Amino acid sequence: MPGSPFGSFNEIISAHARHRPRQRAIVSAEGIQTWQAFEARTRRVSQSMLEAELQPGDRVALLMVNGAAMAEVIVACLRAGLIAVPLNPTVTQSSLAAMIADAGARVVIVSNEYRDRLDEAVAVHRILAGGDALGWVSYSSWQESSSDRPLPPVSPESACNIIYSSGTTGRPKGIVHSHRARLDWAYDIAVALRFSPGARTLMTIGLYSNISWAGILATLLVGGTLFIHQGFDPERVLETVERERITNMAVVPILCARLIESETWSRTDKSSLIGLMSCGATLPVLVKQRLMAELPAGVIELYGLTEGIATTLEPDDAEGRISSVGRPITGSTVAILDEDGNLLTEGVGEVIGRSRYVMDGYWNLPELTSEAIWIDEQGLPWLRTGDVGRIDSDGFLSIVDRKKDMIISGGQNIYPADIEAVLASHPLVADCAVIGVPDEVWGETPLALVVLREGAEGAAVQAWANERLGRRERLARIEVREELPRNANGKIVKKDLRQPYWAEAAAT
Repeated sequence: MPGSPFGSFNEIISAHARHRPRQRAIVSAEGIQTWQAFEARTRRVSQSMLEAELQPGDRVALLMVNGAAMAEVIVACLRAGLIAVPLNPTVTQSSLAAMIADAGARVVIVSNEYRDRLDEAVAVHRILAGGDALGWVSYSSWQESSSDRPLPPVSPESACNIIYSSGTTGRPKGIVHSHRARLDWAYDIAVALRFSPGARTLMTIGLYSNISWAGILATLLVGGTLFIHQGFDPERVLETVERERITNMAVVPILCARLIESETWSRTDKSSLIGLMSCGATLPVLVKQRLMAELPAGVIELYGLTEGIATTLEPDDAEGRISSVGRPITGSTVAILDEDGNLLTEGVGEVIGRSRYVMDGYWNLPELTSEAIWIDEQGLPWLRTGDVGRIDSDGFLSIVDRKKDMIISGGQNIYPADIEAVLASHPLVADCAVIGVPDEVWGETPLALVVLREGAEGAAVQAWANERLGRRERLARIEVREELPRNANGKIVKKDLRQPYWAEAAAT
């Protein structure tokens, strides 16, 4: 199987600086960097890190706003053989402290906007900040370093990053990838998502997310240009797509919905956008159909785990299987496992997968790493996804639900995603989630939490949905909410929704 022609990220950056020195590498609020400038700046930061007595394999935590500086630090870590630990700034103070401590970070690089969050969280760590505040080391001094210290060779098998899971179903876990896995992943993602040497990639999701890393590494691999926004604003996104002739962009489903609901969506020239990818959660069918119909190149839905497998549904394959998440990309394979640990040729079961870019494991969690792996009769390891799905005769995967989200009512399995798909097809339902709540008769029963558009009534939506649901799936009640809790990747945090209902039942 072919892979990246490069042996290291160092070689990639150096090659682009030689062959396309004046081409733009980064466009952000901080300005424009050519490939020549980007190579020089990331080399200087790498050298400064090593001058600061960091050793290859040390962890460098990043708590930074989207921008050129964060992209520089990520790449500098890769070039110096340091392990990048990008952190989600939206988590609680206790979660932030726990992740930094768990990673054993020797350094935390912080944007000024987040400096106050670290007073308690990282009091024992050496801190390097994005500014010149008293008692802090300025990141700008690293960028301007004159060190000529050579960068050490980086083993392909050494750890590249620790990316913490979203924590939608429990404690965040640090997912470790090797340099070899990340290079192979970048190559396969670039092929699957239509990246070319002229790629112009728009980044609007936090650069701490694995979704963003897909865009970063694929663009770096092909020598394209990263356009980095500090956040997601649909009007600015569409203006940038048209003005800069953006070719690639990664979004989550809730952002897809915001784009097509924008007042400027219909009059924006989107013809350059050949690689719009939606991932992080299931893309609602109605949104997917609109994107397929209204974008010249359609939308590519990607299903995958940070741990390391991926499938894509290509626009040409969507007709007749719009609810599928497609087939494995190059380098991945998927299968279905029943509850007794047998591979299924048909039917519903847990989705498992293999790939050449699967994680090395969970940081400091050997038992959970073992639990995430299933060994087949040939002794080959497969990653257990925790998702329930089926594969049709043509090899297309459909996700039924999260295994942990499945509702068992009266001994029968109920998949919330099936009910959510019906609710989401109602034109007055803006958002929805179905969870299992305690029931004295059935053990648990499905409850729908919905965000309604103006003019809708919960009782009418419930009656409409129940006419279309199976007998076991019918909703006893609907609760209307102003909004539903989502993590930074757009996934609804169902554990937060379930917690008060089960806590109340336990107290009675």
